[in-house]
Amino acid sequence: MVNTILVNSRTFSEQQSGPDAQPTGMSEWEYTEFVTRVGRAPTEVEQAVVHSLWSEHCSYKSSRIHFHHFPSTGTRSIVRSGENAGALDIGSGWAVVFKIESHNHPSFIEPFQGAMTGVGGILRDVFTMGARPFALLNSLRFGDLSLPLTCRLVREVVAGIGAYGNCVGIPTVGGQVAFDPAFSGNNLVNVFCIGLVRHKEIVRGAATGVGNIVILLGSLTGKDGVLGAVMASASFGDSITPLRPTVQVGDPLMGKQLMECCLALCADRLVVGAQDLGAAGLSSAAFELAARGETGILLHLDDVPVRTAPLTAREILLSESQERMLLVVEKKRWDKVQTICQHFDVPATVVGVVTDTERVEARFLGETVLNLPVQPIVSDPPLIHRPYVLAPPCKTTTAPEEPARVSVSTETALLNMLSHPDFASKQWIYEQFDSTVGNRTAIGPGSGTAVMWVPDNSTAIALSLTCDSHYCASDPYLGSFHAVLEGAREVTCVGAAPIGISDNLNFGDPTNPETMGQLVESIRGIGDACRALQIPVCSGNVSLFNQTGDVAILPTPTIAMVGILDQPVSLMRPGWKNEGDIIAVIGSTRTDCRYLNSYSRILFGNESDSVPPIDVETELTVMRTVRECIRNGWLQSVSTCTSGGLLPALTKETFQGEFDGFHITLPPNLDPTVALFGEGSGRFVVSISP
Repeated sequence: MVNTILVNSRTFSEQQSGPDAQPTGMSEWEYTEFVTRVGRAPTEVEQAVVHSLWSEHCSYKSSRIHFHHFPSTGTRSIVRSGENAGALDIGSGWAVVFKIESHNHPSFIEPFQGAMTGVGGILRDVFTMGARPFALLNSLRFGDLSLPLTCRLVREVVAGIGAYGNCVGIPTVGGQVAFDPAFSGNNLVNVFCIGLVRHKEIVRGAATGVGNIVILLGSLTGKDGVLGAVMASASFGDSITPLRPTVQVGDPLMGKQLMECCLALCADRLVVGAQDLGAAGLSSAAFELAARGETGILLHLDDVPVRTAPLTAREILLSESQERMLLVVEKKRWDKVQTICQHFDVPATVVGVVTDTERVEARFLGETVLNLPVQPIVSDPPLIHRPYVLAPPCKTTTAPEEPARVSVSTETALLNMLSHPDFASKQWIYEQFDSTVGNRTAIGPGSGTAVMWVPDNSTAIALSLTCDSHYCASDPYLGSFHAVLEGAREVTCVGAAPIGISDNLNFGDPTNPETMGQLVESIRGIGDACRALQIPVCSGNVSLFNQTGDVAILPTPTIAMVGILDQPVSLMRPGWKNEGDIIAVIGSTRTDCRYLNSYSRILFGNESDSVPPIDVETELTVMRTVRECIRNGWLQSVSTCTSGGLLPALTKETFQGEFDGFHITLPPNLDPTVALFGEGSGRFVVSISP
């Protein structure tokens, strides 16, 4: 298929290669753009490297032009956008560093290794900045559970997440799992990590100081993952077998050693700049370090330790072998660096030097195989202005019509809802994860919100992952707005105030104008919601081409919400506390809560084309009120009341509490089905001592 695209100010025809192809060279427009920017034709190695650096996975070339909708700074912001992760001040000189990343394509091709390396990669993004990770969460989407393939994917993805997190000793404390046939050909694996660091010890990913040496730290370089960035920037075809060599292989033991080694080096102030080797491997790490430092880097590829010889220059530069870091250190401190690396049994090799050329140069076997200016390649990469079509917004000004009378009892409806994989207990998943290692976990898996103690400054951090893919399919703007607000509600339930988010934008093929329109509207919805909450989008990830053939996933902008609890003594835990407590709903209870989206989908297979409306001012007022009530000790329990409606929320509180049931009185003149299963925005179920 050929699409006409606008790259910066020039128009090109974009030839879509076959989904099973693995191109190593540039497309027509990339080649033309390269010659225009660099002034000459690329070498064979440069073609492969730039093709990876300009891939969707690395450059965000289709989405970046829309990021201006995001508020990127706030009162707590410490680092500017573009670093390895976001960082927010939490008081007393401490900061939290956090990010969410996807490993969707690899986790479908090789689910165990794909999930493992997804965890390893997000850990490196955090400890690269000198922060010690203290919690992991994951957001997973799978297809039809009646399919054997889906069952295998679930088992192996969960096992991979547990294998890495448990081995490195970082607790997995929460997440979200949902199922829909739209994900049968493309499961989603989004992993979030958060760490703690003192302000003065944050390490930037910048190569500064001309003459400083560049060190490659960690595992040996192999052929695994070569062209992984290119693989993750295309849709799947009929067969994924040829793509298996592009999936990285994880080593959690080396990951633990590398983490402790890097944190020790950062604590001793021996690191000038650091960058993990992820997508596009050594080439991307070198370019990113040079770009942020406004310097250049000279690499000696002959000095790179390899796992299996011989490797070509292209393979060395593009290998995505895991558990590797690129550090910039002062030459005079190399001996101290070596001593610490030897203590942790982590290989460390000098592979380059920082220069003043503002170019990345690579030499191999006596020849210069790559010599490119940093600014036109990664600092100002080509951006694609893709055409998009905005679907008409769903109607939310009035509630949908009353549901047709169907002979389904309340008991039958509730049992069907609770037995659906989306609502059923995920204990069989999270019991495979160590959620308490490190002794910081206040509230772990099983609740909508995880809470971690921060005894270093007497606060607590609340964490949640949210997104209703069905809402986003019906209305990408409103659905994304809902996802951010739901994250804020979740952290409010424990008494925390939202302070920032990281987002993972999971969508289908952006060459489809309808899909691109979904992405654009989702970005706009997230931005507007964050502005309403007065919090920044601190970091994030974009994962496109989540599509097999003509079947795309449901749009899934996963929101990782971070909240802070300044008075941990007022921490609210889930579940009923006392017999005889009064149950109440705070927020709208009638006109806005008649959307039977989950009820209709699960019981009758009907997808709703409507999304509950949002009254922003009411939302903010309700959340402030709930937090104030928690601080004053007026509430015994708090739960959000969104997906599935009131009755599933009440049942969940029962399961998490100490009592076997509850009694409620429904509002008069309201259909019982609507009252019990209607969905709306801005509601909390609370219990109060009489």
